[in-house]
Amino acid sequence: MSDIIRSRTYEAFFPLIATAMIYFILAWIISLLLKIIMNAIDRRHRREGAAK
Repeated sequence: MSDIIRSRTYEAFFPLIATAMIYFILAWIISLLLKIIMNAIDRRHRREGAAK
């Protein structure tokens, strides 16, 4: 998408920065979700191991 915007507006800086910000925000959200999932799995694993 940023290439299309850049070809129409002849601005190179703003579309690339906007794309980088969107990528950073998505990567940050996904990493937070994965941390939550890993903590939930780790807690279950600890409880199952203690019961044995």
